[in-house]
This record gives sequence, structure tokens and C-alpha cells, in this order.
Amino acid sequence: MNDIVFLILLISAGQGVFLFLLLTFSKNRWKSNIYLGLIFLAFALQLFDMAMIFSKKILVYPHLAFLGMPFNLAFGPLLYFYIIKNSKKEIPIRKSIEFIHFLPAVLHLSYLLIIYHFKPINYKLLFLEDLLALLGDGPAVQAQPGALFFPLFLYIQLGTYLWISHRMLQVKNDFLPQMHIWLKKIWRGILIIGLFGLLQAFLILINVNQQPVTGYIGGLLAITYIYYGAMIAFNQSPLFFGLRKVKYQHSSLEKKQTELLVNRILLHMEKEKPYLDPDLSLKSLATQLDIPIQHLSQIVNTQLAKNFRDFLNKYRVEELKQQILNPSNSNLSLLGIAMQCGFNSKSTYIEAFKKMTGQTPSEYKKDMSKK
Repeated sequence: MNDIVFLILLISAGQGVFLFLLLTFSKNRWKSNIYLGLIFLAFALQLFDMAMIFSKKILVYPHLAFLGMPFNLAFGPLLYFYIIKNSKKEIPIRKSIEFIHFLPAVLHLSYLLIIYHFKPINYKLLFLEDLLALLGDGPAVQAQPGALFFPLFLYIQLGTYLWISHRMLQVKNDFLPQMHIWLKKIWRGILIIGLFGLLQAFLILINVNQQPVTGYIGGLLAITYIYYGAMIAFNQSPLFFGLRKVKYQHSSLEKKQTELLVNRILLHMEKEKPYLDPDLSLKSLATQLDIPIQHLSQIVNTQLAKNFRDFLNKYRVEELKQQILNPSNSNLSLLGIAMQCGFNSKSTYIEAFKKMTGQTPSEYKKDMSKK
């Protein structure tokens, strides 16, 4: 294998290990992060296996073979528990029950220890030479019936966990909006890689030599998964370290009550237009609605997925867009119209308008005048 490809695989594996350490041992991490960290570690170790095998460096370091293989049976349970731990519902799961989900992976590790890792080095080298011959460019070797049991069990198990996880993600209200989007991406990534692995197994079953091409494609998928996770971890760290507010953890708000309050708040904003008051605060709005301020804060942050300032500015920007086009305001400057819509400074209304629409107010007015 080309040394550059080997280096890319090795660096990517290192990135996966780094994500595992970041998510698992960071001081302010959420407890659920350990499951996500282990998913990245699993991909990292499998990339390491791929790099060592296809470069044939595994013959130099036979003790480092198959480090990622036991994780094949852990992807499904790790995804399942990562989703459960990020649900707003508190689902108590005993450690013994959780262990049962990972028992197949533990048994597979034990099997590998017996048939390979506890064997003498001469046995390991012969084993690896046979494996490299099988993965070479020669004719494909017909899979034996007994050898088909493991991939069959693997994909049935992974498919079951993907199906259960998908059913859980269908209930959007069980998750905070940003976290729900992230969980769906994690789910889709494992689904795509799982389907590709199923294709590889099918090609082996029908006696088609598909190495090393599919191996490289599988590696590329794993690399993409790791680097996408790294990008999200660094750019949207609240997903892992600050999305959920501890002050809402023991909130007395129930689901039905929350839905009623959301509708009540939105109706009040649309009908009474309290946002036109530039001095409107969270406290004064809570007083107008006659609800506890902590409940209002919780609903705005979790159900409407905004901070209070952005929540108000959304309405102010929509009002400004309408008033800019109102002929009765033709004698007013854009700043004057913005002040009537609840903004209290030039910089504030321009910043908010551009954030919500991608244009400045003057650009918006110019575009609309052409229509």
C-alpha cells in the first residue's frame, strides 16, 4: 500500500483516538459522551487495523492485529445507549442490563484472545500470511458455511439496533432540537457504513474478489465519519459540553403543560406584539403572560431553541421587513422604522437583520423595490 495512504489512515486513526479522549475525559463532559467517544475509538482502531494489514506492517507487529474487530458488535449498543442518555426522559437502566447489550462484543473479544492473541508469535505470523494471501489480488476464496455465521449475526444485530434507534428518534419531543439533529446524523453515518459492510459481505458470499478497492472505500467512509465528528466537536461544542442546562434538569414542567405554554407565548407575541417595546425583558414578558420566569426561560431555550434576545429579534426583524415596504413609512429612515419595531440602536438592528435574512436592511429594501 502506498505510504501516503498508510499515513492518512494512521493520522485519521489518531484523530479518532483524540476525539475519544476529548469526549470521555474532558472535565465538563456529559456522561453520554463516553458512548460517542467509544464509537469514534471503534472507527479509529478499525482504521489502524486496515492500515497495518494493507501495508503488511502487521507482519512486523503481529501483536497489534485485530484491535478494532471486537468493536464490530459494539456499534449498535453504543449508538442505542448514546441516544437513550441524551433523551429528556430519564430511563433508568441497571448496569447488569447494560452489560448484556455488550456481551456479544465481550464474547467476541474473548474468542479472539483464545484463537489469536494468546498464541505464540510463529502461529500469529502464519495466520497473518494466510490472511494477506486471502486479501490479495488472486482469485477469491469461496466462503465456508461456518464462516458466514459471524457476518450474518453482526448485521442482524446492527440492523436491530438501528431500527430501535430510528424508532426512538421519531419522537422529536424527547430530545432538544440541536441534539436531535446531531443524533440523526450519527445514526445515518452508522447506517451508511453498515450498508457498505453488508455489500462487502455479499460480494464475499457470491465469490467476488473485492479487495482492496472496497477496503479503501470503507476506510474513506470511516475517515469521513471521524473528521466530521471532529468538526462538530470543535465548532459546536455545546452539543457535548453545554447544550442542556442543569437548572432545567429538575423542572416541574410537564410535556402537556409545556405545549400549552408554547402556544400561549407564540399567540401573545403575534397578537399583542410586546417585542415593539425596546425595553422588553424576560421578566416583563413573564409578568405579561403571568407565568414563572424560569418556565418562560426554559421554553424559549429548549422548545424554541433560541436565546431570549434572538427570540425577540426574530419578531422585530419580521416586523421591520413589513414596515420597510409600508408606503406610510416612506418619509422615515431605516433607523427610524427599526426603532418603531423595537430595536434601540443602529448596530443592533443591522446585525440582527443580517443574521436573520443574510442581507442588510438597505439591501433588502433595494431588492424588494425591484420586484
